[in-house]
Amino acid sequence: MKIDDRKTVENPLLGGISGRVRPDGSRAPEGAPAGAATTDQVSVSDTARQLAQLRSQVGDVGEVRTARVDQLKAAVDDGTYQVDDGTVAKSFLSRVLGDLLS
Repeated sequence: MKIDDRKTVENPLLGGISGRVRPDGSRAPEGAPAGAATTDQVSVSDTARQLAQLRSQVGDVGEVRTARVDQLKAAVDDGTYQVDDGTVAKSFLSRVLGDLLS
């Protein structure tokens, strides 16, 4: 990054984008007169909108049953945790394929 005596910043990683740096750290657009007011804009992608909608539909999933998690960790650690592959496979497929297997 190079800063010259005219208080413009050129960053070669950003393709040499430069502009007048304001005292608050923001950057004025090229060709804008000194002191000209600009407005900030925010755009939200469709994916972000969908994610926000899904979060509102699902609600708070922050509840964790710590006692159960600790019990399962202990069973895994001492080698006593047993998995029924058929039950896991059926549950997985029924979630993936819906109620076709029920």
